[in-house]
Amino acid sequence: KQDINQILPDAVVLPPIKAADLLNLLSDQKLPKPSHVHIIDGLFYSSLSVRHKEILYVISQGISVSGASSMGALRAAELSDYGMTGYGRVFDFYSSSPVTNDDEVAISHTSEPPFTPLTIPLINIRLSLQDLALAKAISPEVSDKVLDLCSCLHFSDRTKRNVINTLQQHSIDPELINQFSDWKHL
Repeated sequence: KQDINQILPDAVVLPPIKAADLLNLLSDQKLPKPSHVHIIDGLFYSSLSVRHKEILYVISQGISVSGASSMGALRAAELSDYGMTGYGRVFDFYSSSPVTNDDEVAISHTSEPPFTPLTIPLINIRLSLQDLALAKAISPEVSDKVLDLCSCLHFSDRTKRNVINTLQQHSIDPELINQFSDWKHL
């Protein structure tokens, strides 16, 4: 919220989106009707995720909708042909890849603001490995192996400790984890 309000001081920042939140936002008499909705994070495991039809309904009401980072990037890639705009590297990945899994951006987090992440999203690992391989800091084979190993971990088990243990068990330098960027935040 602080990062967003530094850039957009008048933005209303709400918790991660879930099903019916957009419809409730439009009917909420306490908040002004939004001129734009930007989706960043969303819930999907602990509750129903924001539905495509909700987003399309908001767009049909003349409100622009964009997304980035996490659930926003995923929904923007899915709905870009219908008027939703996407931003950022996570959006670029989803819009140019056959991968459409929520698991890529899924994390476990604390239940209260600021919703501190407890796990590492696979997209951060994937994009960091791509960068490291491109920079020749690791081989493509190591990149593929680490991605495969981390993909096998359920998103709720992808803690820093578990990733380090997994790397060590497969004779991969566990310090590699310190080179992973937080692409969802960036």
